[in-house]
Amino acid sequence: MALAEKRGLTLEERAFTVEEAYEAAEAFLTSASTFVMPIVKIDNRTLSNGAPGPVARELRALYIEAALASAVG
Repeated sequence: MALAEKRGLTLEERAFTVEEAYEAAEAFLTSASTFVMPIVKIDNRTLSNGAPGPVARELRALYIEAALASAVG
């Protein structure tokens, strides 16, 4: 979240409905093991154009960049 905010992205954490998820322009999940993983399908329904969106791709790149920088020292 800090990386997204540093990049000027506005974040909103809140509960959402399944219907909202189906209508999302893009979606992703995060965890310690998957970093930022774009989601292109929910319950066999394709989101947007079925490809990872630009925000998810950028956040994944930022996360990997920060992880590599901290590993190198």
